[in-house]
Amino acid sequence: MNEFKAGETLYAYIEATSGDLTPMLELTNFASKPLRSGNIQGLDSTATLQYTFPADAAGFRLQIASHGPGSPPTTGDYRLLLGADAEEVLSGQAEADGRAVARQPIDVSIGVKLEQIVDVDQQLEFFTGAASLRMEWNDPAWAFNPEDCNCDFKTFEGGAITSFVTSEGRRWPEFTIHNQQGNRWRQNEVLVVFSNGDAIYFERFTTNFQVDFDFEQFPFDTQTFVIRAESLFPNEYFIYTDHEDFSGISPDHGEDEFILSDATVEISSVPNSGGNLASRYTFSFEGPRHLSYYVFQIFVPILLIILVSWFTFFLKDYVRRIEVASGNLLLFIAFSFSLSDNYPRLGYLTFLDAVMAIMFVVNALVVVYNVWLRRMEMNEQVELVERIDNIMDWVYPLMYVLLLIILIWWFF
Repeated sequence: MNEFKAGETLYAYIEATSGDLTPMLELTNFASKPLRSGNIQGLDSTATLQYTFPADAAGFRLQIASHGPGSPPTTGDYRLLLGADAEEVLSGQAEADGRAVARQPIDVSIGVKLEQIVDVDQQLEFFTGAASLRMEWNDPAWAFNPEDCNCDFKTFEGGAITSFVTSEGRRWPEFTIHNQQGNRWRQNEVLVVFSNGDAIYFERFTTNFQVDFDFEQFPFDTQTFVIRAESLFPNEYFIYTDHEDFSGISPDHGEDEFILSDATVEISSVPNSGGNLASRYTFSFEGPRHLSYYVFQIFVPILLIILVSWFTFFLKDYVRRIEVASGNLLLFIAFSFSLSDNYPRLGYLTFLDAVMAIMFVVNALVVVYNVWLRRMEMNEQVELVERIDNIMDWVYPLMYVLLLIILIWWFF
């Protein structure tokens, strides 16, 4: 509710216009203490309420409920009339006139522009970024007479913003970065207030943004990066809207590992710590990886290891084959250890994990296979060895192709 002066009387009337709604009214003060109620038993389709304020009042709430304790909820549309010192409201026939009694939430146009991505820590699942945030709104309570200061607007920076708001005794759309980790370092912070009540807030800051990465398809995964700004005040005070002209990603963002796509914005209402709905601004963008590094540093060496292992199948000296296959297995183990620092440490299997695991098992089986052939050769089963070997010469590459198809089907 808007502010009331001592001696003023609030009149309220509500009636159901559809459905089985039985509306109830309850007036509470700034401490949520009930002061007056109407139709509290929920027996009628209309309710009235009046209350005279003994002193200047601010922060009072008029709550509307559809059912009482222990009774089933009712639904439907309703018509609400409110008035200050207007007793005709109780009849339900009052005309709109005078000042507004109910306080309407202030629309706050908010936007975020990602200026730069400093770092992406995939193991700890956060990215460090520099971003700019801009909010615009109009609050008539902030209007001032330009002649008092010979100016059309006032500018406040840093700590002066808090001092100004405190001295005026007003609220402003304070926010928190919901997925922020650690401190938010502000490079610039400025508030501009115009004589007509318009206000612009701008902030450039750097912080760590916690994100929920999904590495199941790594390194062919596409990650979602998110920045969430949440209002500290409930929706009854401020409601966010998207600042379409400001929200976006700077072309000079400096991120080389991910290909950042166009950003999307979502405005929603979520429960805050007090249980009230508050506006949340969600700025998100997706980023598939640049694959050049993974192709040349991982998949090309893997292909070469597979080819070397396959070429040994065409040797008829099984002793040499065992030596080459064993060396190839040791090479693969060393290669796997060299890449371990680049892997995200997860509790689930990724596509690359599966590829490396299959490579390890197959290379180990190749060593076992060659030892088995050598043993058969020593037992003078040369003809059987050659028949088996001729078949495996082509089963081996086809087996890799089949396993790769299965992995793609499983992960993608």
